Amino acid sequence: MSLKRYHSPQQAKDRYYGALSFPARCMFNALINLADDEGFFQADASYLQGECFPYDNFTIEKVKKLREEVQKVKEDRPMLLIFTLKNGQVVEEFGWLPQWFKHQAIPDYPKVSDIANLLIQKKIIKPNFNGGIHQKVRRMQDKRKLARSLHPTSIERYKRSRIEEKRSKGKTDFSSSSSQSQNQTHCEREKTHNTKYEPGPKFCFPGCGKPMADEGDNWFCVDCGIRKPKKEVK
Repeated sequence: MSLKRYHSPQQAKDRYYGALSFPARCMFNALINLADDEGFFQADASYLQGECFPYDNFTIEKVKKLREEVQKVKEDRPMLLIFTLKNGQVVEEFGWLPQWFKHQAIPDYPKVSDIANLLIQKKIIKPNFNGGIHQKVRRMQDKRKLARSLHPTSIERYKRSRIEEKRSKGKTDFSSSSSQSQNQTHCEREKTHNTKYEPGPKFCFPGCGKPMADEGDNWFCVDCGIRKPKKEVK
């Protein structure tokens, strides 16, 4: 669930919205906040009772009547649709706001609706149910995953570099090399272990100005990718 939801100023002046009772209008506003990036949400009456009316003594039957009121206030272009799935003895209800993308914009990093994928898998709705917007959201998410794999962020690059350094150190430590190279690496370790460096933290300048990560011999900025050698203290 995303917290960045847009409530249109024209919503309060809409005739069908005004035809709802005050509790039904409160429920409709709460459903906008509960919906995912494609307008789907869990619509069980017991769930809506706790999410929409946490401080009111509304019974489950009362919540069902309010939900039906929102469903039936508009016939040609309904404000709310309910889908029912039965899995053994469990009956699940999911809701969808058909006019979702009329008032809500697709975010820069949308998340594909798991409920929509489930309803498509059960053949309750078609993949192009909303003018192909669901498929568009899936393509946007696939492009984002591909971009992350090809151009990782600075944090991901830092994690990968640390993993590669650990692997390379493990190979050099346990590889069957000559005694001379082993003694040389041992001396280098003692030297780095006994060497004293300037106290931290070191700040990234002239970069982002944030504290840099300690890599032993170097300072590394996770955000900017800048690496600076430490100064030895005699």
